[in-house]
Amino acid sequence: MIIFSKLQKDFSSLSTIFIEKKIPLVISPIEVIFLGPALEPIMKKTLFPSTSVNDKTFSISRTQDSYLLSFYTPSPTTAYVVIKIPSLVPIDCLSEYEICDYLKDLFHSTNLQQTYEKYKNKILPTFPNSWLGKEIYGYKIVGIIGEGGNSFVLRGVKNGINYAIKIPKIDNTSISVTVSSLNLFRELSKEAINLVEITSKSEYLVRVYAVYNDLTNIKDIMRGDIFLYLSSPPAIIMEYMAGGSVLSLLSKGFNYSSNWEKIVAKIGLDIAYALKTLHTAGYVHLDVKPSNFLLPKDVMNPEEICNIKVKLGDLGSVKRIREIPSHLTSEYAPPEQYMAYPSIPVMDIFSLGASLLALSWGRRGFNPDEIVFTNDVNSVYSKYVNYYLKLYSLTSSKFQKYLLSLVYPDYRKRPSILQVIEGLKRFSC
Repeated sequence: MIIFSKLQKDFSSLSTIFIEKKIPLVISPIEVIFLGPALEPIMKKTLFPSTSVNDKTFSISRTQDSYLLSFYTPSPTTAYVVIKIPSLVPIDCLSEYEICDYLKDLFHSTNLQQTYEKYKNKILPTFPNSWLGKEIYGYKIVGIIGEGGNSFVLRGVKNGINYAIKIPKIDNTSISVTVSSLNLFRELSKEAINLVEITSKSEYLVRVYAVYNDLTNIKDIMRGDIFLYLSSPPAIIMEYMAGGSVLSLLSKGFNYSSNWEKIVAKIGLDIAYALKTLHTAGYVHLDVKPSNFLLPKDVMNPEEICNIKVKLGDLGSVKRIREIPSHLTSEYAPPEQYMAYPSIPVMDIFSLGASLLALSWGRRGFNPDEIVFTNDVNSVYSKYVNYYLKLYSLTSSKFQKYLLSLVYPDYRKRPSILQVIEGLKRFSC
């Protein structure tokens, strides 16, 4: 616990001044330096930088990782005191005036919580905006691509080339989100080298260039080290896909094209090639869905899809065959994934078929609400069988009938990835 109290005590008791109340911005340890009655020698001795904020009793400046504050203490011991405080926020995130005003108010405040509420929107980092303009592992963050349930995706630039950078979420209001997202990255570190190599072998997989996943850092971040999270977060450096996901095609109304089924088949064929590479290498993707089907450029008309390669991205959930899945997307996951079966390639076959059916219908999500929002995983299979039979009876399109074979309830009767490739070729543009 830390406090700024009125500094009207002898230096020998200064070490006890900072233990009564909490200042949310800073963390221990605080280094208190007693340096005598003149300010100028203090500045020289401590290399205290020249400061743009200064008053007669209080001044502030910065080092690379700390705030330096000086106080003039009145009698009985008249002296300047310099306090060094490790920062929880990026040092260049705040103006000197904001932090100075905040700390001075805390210094005199009788209601620290009220003072904190007054300043918190100015002084606390906001995610993912706090990374904008910063460098992470040599990549300058210039934009925010998107945000999922467990992660942020940023756009970074290095040597003039754009990259997508995926960072797990830290959510102070939800421990489960934080633990889940960090655990995914921790598990991914086991396969990082293999995934970098595998994605280099397929033109249908979004390239993974590097995985930054220091396990010691993850432990410290999970203990609340926000400064470390902001400066050195777990991150996956990936190929940047300027066109975004195929869901943007629905937003543009491309699903009303007379060639839409051929276009969906082409999308599916490209993703099937990507899955073939993963499955051959002994992995299951486990998060096949339209938001992970990525376009290399912005598409102005539906037919352009026939002449570009759609790529499968986000390998954050990938597992070796027979490992237990640790994640699912409920709208596209097969019944056996809900029930935590060991990872098998036909799980990806189901999710591919579910994604293509949803795209062909022009909607987001395949599984019905009674499955997506169920609390009883043991009932998922029977609910899905009823849903499947209803779909089959209502479907007349040959293409959609074919896709229903990919989402067959019994995973043992679904086609292999090679059979899927041959099947989609018949419908593709």
